Amino acid sequence: MILPHPVPSAEEAPGRARTALTVFLCTLLFLTPACRTSGDPKAITPPVSLPETLLPRDAALETAPRPSLWWRSFEDSGLERMIGRVFSANLELRSAWHRLRQAQETARASGSALWPSADLQLSGSRRRSTASSGFFSSFSAASGGQSQFANTAFYSNDFSVQVVPSYEVDLWRRIASSKNAADFEAAASRHLAEAVGLTLASRTAELWYTIAELNLRERILKKRIETARRIRDLTRLRYLHGLTSLTELESRDQELSALQELLPRLRTLRQQTRNLLAVLSGRAPQEMPPVRSSYLPSCGPLPDPGLPAALLERRPDVRAALEAAIAANYRIEAARAEQFPLLRLSGTIGGSSSRTNRIFEDWVGSIAASLSQSLFDAGRRQANVERARAAAAERITEYGRTVLTALREVDDAVTRERNLEDVSRSITRRLRLARATFDGARNRYAAGQIDYLELLRARLRLLELEQAALLVRRDRVLARVALFQALGADWSLAPDADVTPQTVASREDNLGSARLSDSRGSS
Repeated sequence: MILPHPVPSAEEAPGRARTALTVFLCTLLFLTPACRTSGDPKAITPPVSLPETLLPRDAALETAPRPSLWWRSFEDSGLERMIGRVFSANLELRSAWHRLRQAQETARASGSALWPSADLQLSGSRRRSTASSGFFSSFSAASGGQSQFANTAFYSNDFSVQVVPSYEVDLWRRIASSKNAADFEAAASRHLAEAVGLTLASRTAELWYTIAELNLRERILKKRIETARRIRDLTRLRYLHGLTSLTELESRDQELSALQELLPRLRTLRQQTRNLLAVLSGRAPQEMPPVRSSYLPSCGPLPDPGLPAALLERRPDVRAALEAAIAANYRIEAARAEQFPLLRLSGTIGGSSSRTNRIFEDWVGSIAASLSQSLFDAGRRQANVERARAAAAERITEYGRTVLTALREVDDAVTRERNLEDVSRSITRRLRLARATFDGARNRYAAGQIDYLELLRARLRLLELEQAALLVRRDRVLARVALFQALGADWSLAPDADVTPQTVASREDNLGSARLSDSRGSS
């Protein structure tokens, strides 16, 4: 026997509805914590062991300031102008800005899902009918005659305006997690853009001082060639008078030829370096003016590398890897939230009429809520969760690799600087002795104790040591540039800065101020 189902009275219906809604909301609040990942997504530590300091505690390092624009520590106005040009015109940096803009707009689009959306629907129709159809046709048949409306056309209009709002209730923080992930991905893009800028600045400084060293080396090489030519001419004169052998004359010829061969090679290397600098500054090699700088700065005291934590905060590539790992953790939360029911609210507000001026006289509104849950998806959602976990593990591992690379680069740069400092002291002593020898030879030649050939040989040895010292000086400058880059150099865009190449160029305030005379460096 089927018992009749009691129909609730008008007084009981609202109470039961409230009870059902209360049970529903309590169930949702009970299930909500289950979809959250364990731990804070932002609590990420490098999966590697960090030393207490970047170098041993007994390392004797002098503390020098790390300027935010590190290239200014070289006090080279020509280099500053060139870096400003690179920041404003380099195509790779522009691409990084565009990638950052894409990431920022993606984050903005992800956040829009947290707000309700509304669509406006406008419709209008016009219908034509005649007396041969519908009501008039039936009336004519019933009267047994022809209607007076026969073959008459009738027109009717129908206009409607509707606003259709909809809103997804983010019960399980799926949308919020996706928005957080997009925000951190945008932050990672910003740090990557800063890493590109830091690399470009370092590369520009390396090319700039390589050209300066090549200009100085060409001067020394020309002096060596002139000295070798004089030695060859004197040797030939001695050979003609029977004072030396043919073998000695051939050796001097080979020595002069070898030095002369170095000159076109040096000029080729300088032109290639200049072409690289032209491309960095966004110009064709044919449009690049000659770089006549012959200034190699003194490096000053070695900056203190500091602690690993400070390094991780300064280096933009390390910060980008960290932001990417955090974003991957939020992607896990979003993937897990997709496994839970979806609650969506929707409705319509609008009116319709046969005349446009009466559409808004009679409004009709409705609201609806729907709760949907997937019963079977062949493991697709769980696979997405596992894929997100694997991606997060990859990002964390990449973060650890980036940290280790940063520590290695700092140690390599500092070690290179120290060793070059020892080499510089050694070659400075040798150069001092060579100058003393040359001065002594010049005094003995003035006193008639040695011939001119011996004086030229002493001068040639001095020029060779001057060139070797020049190479060491250039290597020290390049090592300091590498150290600034490894330390992160405390250079980054302001948080509220507009993302354009001109933004970075505008930060180079007073780039055109002449700190040095034009003879020290200009392009």
